[in-house]
Amino acid sequence: MVDLGFSQPMISGITKAKINPEITAINISDYLTSLFNESLKYEK
Repeated sequence: MVDLGFSQPMISGITKAKINPEITAINISDYLTSLFNESLKYEK
């Protein structure tokens, strides 16, 4: 179930990478940060 949560943003992120690398780098960074924060919730 978790895979469904982040496979779609990753695909769109990779697609945007071809268009604008700088903005995508920021988006991926924000995405990984939120993913990390989510994982901390389930850790407890």
